[in-house]
Amino acid sequence: MSSSHGDKQSSEVEMGEATSPALIPTSPVEAPVCVADHLSFRERLVRRQAEKEQVRAGAELPSSSVLAVAPRDTGTLAGSVIPDASVLPAGSSTTLILVEYKERAADSMPPPPARKEIVLALRAPSIVPVAQPKCRKRKFTKGGDRESSQQGDSSIASGLRGKFMSLIDRMISECGSETSRLAGELLELQGRWSETEAMLTAVKDSHSVKVSKLDVAIGELERDLGKTASSQLKEKKARKAKSSEVRRL
Repeated sequence: MSSSHGDKQSSEVEMGEATSPALIPTSPVEAPVCVADHLSFRERLVRRQAEKEQVRAGAELPSSSVLAVAPRDTGTLAGSVIPDASVLPAGSSTTLILVEYKERAADSMPPPPARKEIVLALRAPSIVPVAQPKCRKRKFTKGGDRESSQQGDSSIASGLRGKFMSLIDRMISECGSETSRLAGELLELQGRWSETEAMLTAVKDSHSVKVSKLDVAIGELERDLGKTASSQLKEKKARKAKSSEVRRL
């Protein structure tokens, strides 16, 4: 009885060490490795306990520090049902891990009952993170960002300068073409004006010629009229003289 009690105490110590909070990983990345080590240790512990129970012929439950649910189902393969560490709540201080063990028993002995254990473990404090030279990286990235931003600004400025210069060149070319067009129109108008002046001078000359001709014709008519008037006066005087002579006779 004392030996069984000592075995029970040793198994309880081993179970307590197995269920200590330090074995529970804090980061979800290291969870599968730690859980695999934990499961292998628990399998060895359960195998040893089953052998002791078979020798004693009295099955005893594990320590009260582990809440165990042991259904009477049999199995030949060892398996585990563990919730994913990535879906655990981030703010919880305790984590329930449901572990189901099934071990291979000897052919001459009945297989031990499969046990489902709910392990209540406290989350261990996270390890102090390794200091990384973030300041230099940030400074370097800031410098790189600054250089890249300066390069981007310079490229944008050069692109805008090129666009502005091309716009000015296009406007200058358009103004030059418009100036040449207006100069051609001005030359054409000057030619038309010279033609119009020539026509006006020709019309003026012809008008002056006509006026001079009319003046000559008017002078001739006036002379003719004067002659006729003087002749008529002479004829009147002659008639009066004849009439006076006739009266005297």
